[in-house]
Formats: sequence, C-alpha cells, structure tokens
Amino acid sequence: MITIGLHIILILMIAGALIALSLDDLFSSVIVLGGTGLCLSAAFLLLQAPELAIVQFIAEILVLILLVKITVQKDILQEFRDRQFVTPLTIIVLVGIVAYFAYAACKELPAFGLAFSKPLQNRLLQGLADAGASNLVSALSLEYRGLDAVGEFAILFAAAIAVLAVLRKIGRIRK
Repeated sequence: MITIGLHIILILMIAGALIALSLDDLFSSVIVLGGTGLCLSAAFLLLQAPELAIVQFIAEILVLILLVKITVQKDILQEFRDRQFVTPLTIIVLVGIVAYFAYAACKELPAFGLAFSKPLQNRLLQGLADAGASNLVSALSLEYRGLDAVGEFAILFAAAIAVLAVLRKIGRIRK
C-alpha cells in the first residue's frame, strides 16, 4: 500500500513539475508548483517522517503565499478574464486524492510510544556502546535527528532559492 501510494505521489509530483515548466503564465506555474510541494509533504508522511512533512507543509504554504503575492499584477482583473481556470470538479478530485493518501499514511504510523522497527530496538539496547557517545540520548540525536536536520535544511534551502529566483532583477523577456 505504501509503495503504490508513494509511486502515485511521485508520478503526480513529476507531472506537476513538467506542467509548471510548460505553462506560459507565471501565476499558474506557481500554483502548480505549490501542489507539487504539498504532494512532497504527503510523500514524507508515507515514508513515516512526520516532522519533515510538517516542515515541508509549513515552508510550502509560506513560500506559496510569498510567490503568489509577488506574481500578482496590478491589472489582475484583466488577467483573470483571459485565464482559463481548472474546473472546480478537477480541484475537488485532486484534493480528494491527496487527502486519501495522507489519511492512508497516517493510518500506517505506529501507535505513540511503540518502537516499530528492529534497527531502532537494537539501537536502544546497544546504542551507547556502538556510538561512543556519553549517553544514549546524544547518540540517538546525532545519528537519527542529524538526518532529519539535513532534510529540513534542504527544504528551507530550496525555498530560499525559489524566492531569490523570483525576486531577481532580470526577469523574463516579454514579447
């Protein structure tokens, strides 16, 4: 169940990135990339990394708000008249798909307080001797939380690069 859901979410993410690249309208590209980032948050839930999912969700919403604010022009009414919108039914179906996979991922999470993996149980029993740290909490923080921190920094770095790319002085050449 998890691998099939993960594959579907990854296919949606790749399709969203390709659609965002092919769109001529910058505002539509920003919205599609926002959906791609929310799919990444659902993928982190499926991979049982809820902390990364929360960080990705928060960073994605903040960056999406910032990018939408930047891309909105003064004459937005004219742009809305010329733009072709996706039907509400399509949006409801896509939100339903993401909600279904997020619910399935949350159902797969173990109960709070249970050690759910064999490597984690081994690490708890003999982690202090293997890690060479002064206590078990430091050993676990260094080995497991260090990887989470690297993932969080990668997400925040990508968000910062996206904001800098939009705020650059040299923009697209309009025809």
